[in-house]
Amino acid sequence: MLATLILAATTSANDDPVRISGYMQPQLVWAEEGAAFRIRRARPKLTFTPTSSVRFVFELDPFPTGGPAEGTGTIARDTTVAYKASLGKNVALELIAGIFKVPLSAELLESSGERPFVERSWASRNWFPSERDTGAWLRLQAFRSTLDVAVVNGVVQGEPSFAVVPSSDRYKDVVLRARHDFGPAQFGLGAYYGHDERVVNRPLERWAFRMEAALRLRWSRALPPTSLSTELTVASNLDRGVRYAVAAASEDPQLQRGFFVRVEQPIGWGAVLGVRFDHYSPNVALARNARDTVGVVLGVPIATGLRVLAEVARAVDGVRGPGEPEARRVISIGTLTLVARL
Repeated sequence: MLATLILAATTSANDDPVRISGYMQPQLVWAEEGAAFRIRRARPKLTFTPTSSVRFVFELDPFPTGGPAEGTGTIARDTTVAYKASLGKNVALELIAGIFKVPLSAELLESSGERPFVERSWASRNWFPSERDTGAWLRLQAFRSTLDVAVVNGVVQGEPSFAVVPSSDRYKDVVLRARHDFGPAQFGLGAYYGHDERVVNRPLERWAFRMEAALRLRWSRALPPTSLSTELTVASNLDRGVRYAVAAASEDPQLQRGFFVRVEQPIGWGAVLGVRFDHYSPNVALARNARDTVGVVLGVPIATGLRVLAEVARAVDGVRGPGEPEARRVISIGTLTLVARL
């Protein structure tokens, strides 16, 4: 009898349980070395919602990642099954299992098809390349507050062992995040704790604490509100070593720091102008051991579901290993991205 009542409460007469969405990003990249066209993303997404409480998501990308060599691995991206239960008015509990974006912060969870800056901050790209891990995620939403608790393997999709051996030890990593929406402002805290199994002699603890904030301000009646967002993270041994070999885990803990501040201003006709400062240090014990990047982007819609993002960025990269002399490299890069959304 109880099972019948639960089924009746969760079943929905959904006329269209299948939804197809996604986005594609053809891109032109130019730097001092030259220029090249590429497809940055091609993400068809199928969402199947047989009832109001059950949801299946299958998102693919034809370009594999997470394999031992470049261009190998899996084409799966968000691949999840979710069950959502209502606990009362404006209160819901959702359990998600599968491959999903690590729910540590707003930046990691936002879609590249919506963000005006095509790439995430440099710290996030080094700590969570490809953003995703495999595990279970519990989300509690109560009025304007959200609490996320996740248990994951600890091997993210951008690492070379993700598609081969996603976890070779008994340890699992834990992610916590709490966020509250105050209306014009949002504030959140996140924490990450786990072990790095790449260390042979003993599992090396890794952790992170992240603070996030967002604010919408109206400076002028002639312009839409300005969006300001920022995140500050202090971590230990969270770098996956996919871009900096010197930042790969060692026997000694390495304190790391990531920070960005982003301003986005709609300027009319659907266009938006954005500016971002981005800082990352894989080892704060070394002086001036960091990469600082300033970027500017202009997004212009050209049709329904279609917009162009023109971005230029200048980075000063002084990352080095212990005992290495200081060396700073200036990197200038530009991108022209066409974002098409289904």
